[in-house]
Amino acid sequence: MFDFLNFDAYYYNLFCNSLNYYSMNLTCTNFYDVKYWEGLVAIGTIFTAFFAYKSINQSNKDSMLAQKPFVVFQDRIYLNSSNEVSGISLKNIGIGLAYNITLSVRALDTSNDFIDKSNPKVIHLSPNETHSMWALDNNKLLASLRSVGMKGNNIINMTNSATLRLFVHYYDSFSNEYVTEATFKRSGNFIKVVDLDYWGMKEI
Repeated sequence: MFDFLNFDAYYYNLFCNSLNYYSMNLTCTNFYDVKYWEGLVAIGTIFTAFFAYKSINQSNKDSMLAQKPFVVFQDRIYLNSSNEVSGISLKNIGIGLAYNITLSVRALDTSNDFIDKSNPKVIHLSPNETHSMWALDNNKLLASLRSVGMKGNNIINMTNSATLRLFVHYYDSFSNEYVTEATFKRSGNFIKVVDLDYWGMKEI
């Protein structure tokens, strides 16, 4: 505790010196509490450190927000003449780099075994960059969709009876994970994106 006015030191010296006045020959210790200006300096240092911490923390948050990626499907899933999936296209419409982009049929599963073996399993996208025709293995994609309860012999059959959802998993430059969920519906001979949802994995 700070005794800003040094009352105890003042009264101690007053009492001790008064006894010496009566020839008691006491040695009066010269002590003092922390002076009020030293206390204020200490408190000011603590407040300065606190506000510096808050400022740095806010700056880091602003920097992270300024570098968020947002990867979306480009309109539709491409089908061949046999109603087999041939590929998809993705675009990063965010303002930050998107790293380690993968596809899955589940929100919390980043496995993408249905990517064709001739294509990379993981891609990266700069802001406004598009990756066209990421080739998919049709049979493996159908098997993955059946594992989440969809039924049918091809993608058209499946979307006649249920809503098709695919998930894109990716990271920003701060290693924060994001997910874009795309909902697809049949539109003629195409499977088109009808809804997009986007969140950070910390929000799940």
